[in-house]
Parts: sequence; C-alpha cells; structure tokens
Amino acid sequence: MNTQRWGVLAVSVLVVVGCTTPGRPHPGRDTARPGQDAGRPGVTERPQGPQHGALERPPVPGEERMFAGMPMVWVPAGTFTMGSPKGEPQRDPEDEVPRTVRIERGFWIGKYEVTQAQWVAVMGHNPSDFTGYRRPVENVSWHECVAFAERLTGEAGVFRLPTEAEWEYACRAGTATPFHFGGAITTDYANYNGQYVYAGGPRGAYREETTQVGSFKPNAWGLYDMHGNVWEWCADRYGATYAASEYPGGGPRVIRGGGWLSEPMSCRSAYSYCFDASNRYNFVGFRIVREATEDAMLDEDGVASYAEAGVARRADDRS
Repeated sequence: MNTQRWGVLAVSVLVVVGCTTPGRPHPGRDTARPGQDAGRPGVTERPQGPQHGALERPPVPGEERMFAGMPMVWVPAGTFTMGSPKGEPQRDPEDEVPRTVRIERGFWIGKYEVTQAQWVAVMGHNPSDFTGYRRPVENVSWHECVAFAERLTGEAGVFRLPTEAEWEYACRAGTATPFHFGGAITTDYANYNGQYVYAGGPRGAYREETTQVGSFKPNAWGLYDMHGNVWEWCADRYGATYAASEYPGGGPRVIRGGGWLSEPMSCRSAYSYCFDASNRYNFVGFRIVREATEDAMLDEDGVASYAEAGVARRADDRS
C-alpha cells in the first residue's frame, strides 16, 4: 500500500469511520474555520431540460446543457485506462492497478461541484462551513447526496451520483497523465494544500477553505474542479472491483478528486479513498450525474460495460 506520510495539519488527530488502511494519507481533518463570502442562499431560476424519456439531439463531447437549473456536460461512451502507470510518482501500486475499462453509456455530469445555492434550492438548508452560494456544498453525507439526486429526479431526468469509473473517465477527458492538465500541479491550477509538493514541483498557496466553483481552468470536456476544492462522493462501495456497486445501506463509499486541505498526490486522477456513508466533513462534497435518454447513450459496438465486466480491482495481481 502507499506509504506516503500524511502531513500534520492540526495538533489533534481526527478519528474517522471508513477507509482506514494503515499508511495511507487521510483525506483531511475537520479543523477549518468558516469562510467569509456569504452569498444568496438559493437558486432563483430552475430551467428544465428535455422531458425524461423524450428524444434528444445526440450531443457532442463536452457539450453543455441545463437540466433542473444545473449546467451539465456531455461525457461520451468510450474506453480508457483506469488506474495509474508504474512510473507515475507517488502512485499506490495496489489501489491503482491499470485496467482497460469501457464506459458503455454516455452520461451528463455536473459542470461544477454541486453548489450551496443548488443544494438549498432542493434541500431547503445549508450545512456548509464555508458559506457562499457559488462555493461547493460540503458537510454532506453520501446518503444526503443520494437523497438530493432522488429529489431532482422527475421531469428533468434521472439523477444520481457518478460511479467511480465514470468519475475518473470524466476527470481524465482523454488524458493519461496524473492530472488532466499534465504531469505537474501547482495551486494556480487547483485548490489544495500548497505546503506539500508533488514530483519536485513548487510549494504554493494554502487557502484553508473552499473556493468558488469554476475558479480554475476546466479539463478538455469543460469540467471544473476535478482536482481539489472538495472531495467528491461516488456511488460505489469501496471494495473489490472497479464495477459500480448498488449495495443498500452504509459502509465505506468512494471519494475522489482531493480537497482544499489535501496533499497534491491525493488530487491525482487515479487516486481513490473512502469514508463511511454517514460521515460529513467540510472538505467533502459531490457532483451529480444525469442519465441520458436512450438515443444518446449507447456505445456503438455494444461491448460489455465496466459494470458487466466486473474488472478486478484490489485483486492479487499487482503492477
């Protein structure tokens, strides 16, 4: 397992229930102070996308549309290598075994992490420590994020959390480097703990809070903040396969992307961690997926999807 040390961010240690593999850096500690840029609490307009089940014009990769008042970007079906190559600095050789994964169905995914304005408009309250209507919502459990998606589901479509494979595929946007912008990272490109460096890179800012969504350049498909700001819940239980898990109840659930207090190595496209589904932290939020209607989402060759393939993840073979 990865033996990178997690930096000391506070004098006291936060004990969490969830992914506690010895030697792996903890995604964060809940020691932050509230932010200062409080904004309006809700969304004033909720333009609707096409009726669920209605035929849509086939979208192109990176195309943006509005659904339930939320800008979403089209991610096409396709194949990619999930995990990291042997030469990637600070990789986890057990957790990041390279696998060829097919995303059989295209999908819509949030252009941004779900904001506090969007959360309040749907759920009626704001749990966040760092208040600001364009900041990502945080302090939300996996169960609460699932409930948000269920409330959105209706005329505007079916909404859910992304699977872990969908998340990494969307984050990479066709790249194979540690980050979607290349092999190096600085705090000019993402909101993370700049007191730590990656692969000999420079130190940078440590903002100690979230930033407004869209503050940094997007990836090739137009998605913002896939590295840093807040960790993002995925649908999967943290377990033995890359395949999506539809288990009921709690248990450890995958988080991806790193957050504002993460070391840069934790923000890599391939890096995976987890928390118990009931946990809430001010460095964990989420991004939403809308399922596409049938005309838009099928892969042309019909090869089995990653879920059907059941690709072994933390199995016996190592690289």
